Amino acid sequence: GAISAAELGLPNRGPGSTNPKVLDLSQQGLDPLSGILIGALVAEHSSLTELTLHNNNNNLGADGARAIVDNVHVSMLRTLDLNAVIAPLAAGHPKTKRQLHQLEKLGTALGKLAALEKLTLDKNCLVEFSAAGRLYELRTLSLNNNRIEALPEDICFLKVLKRLAVRGNKLLELPAAIGQLECLESLDIKGNRLTFLPSSLGQLCFLKSLDISENLISQLDAGICDCSRLDRFEVKQNPLSRPPLSLAKQGIGPIRR
Repeated sequence: GAISAAELGLPNRGPGSTNPKVLDLSQQGLDPLSGILIGALVAEHSSLTELTLHNNNNNLGADGARAIVDNVHVSMLRTLDLNAVIAPLAAGHPKTKRQLHQLEKLGTALGKLAALEKLTLDKNCLVEFSAAGRLYELRTLSLNNNRIEALPEDICFLKVLKRLAVRGNKLLELPAAIGQLECLESLDIKGNRLTFLPSSLGQLCFLKSLDISENLISQLDAGICDCSRLDRFEVKQNPLSRPPLSLAKQGIGPIRR
């Protein structure tokens, strides 16, 4: 049967009803049809600021997630968790045109969430996230454990972003524009395919934590020493020669010396 507002923790609309601000639909086994029904119910609740849809057995899918995202009040939503809502592909199977189109439409919907401050999209087999540069209010963006090969150049427009996590992807390089993320405090790019870091990282004057472990980096640009607030620097499992890995593993202090 149809999902009711009460089952979702949403009050029925009527005299004296209240608007919830937080809705947690994690681990509910939601599917695309559920997404359409939930979208219709969410549209009636204009004060929703936090929506969690993570760990729905990868059944919700891009279309189900979009049906919900399309109906939230874009000026209100601050936090959105879409961790593991899209099913992984079988090994060796590329995405079909239909799947790519579904992901593109989800990205377009996400790009309209103008007030969003925290977005989690871990474990969704994403190959890109081109909408990132339109989410100007983001403080936290988590794209861990996808299949992303490149970050968009317009990520530089996220002027208040403090935490960027892209671990466990297929990044080959970082855009030079990443140096324009002037409020960035934490950057996690562990477990990618990076062979170098852009010199622009040295412009991140508020960066406190940087994890570049498990990449293919052989040399560090001297600009990294300009990150004056950097106190957590993880470099293990890189073929570093300049500076030697044994020195780099001691942290940024010995490197600066």
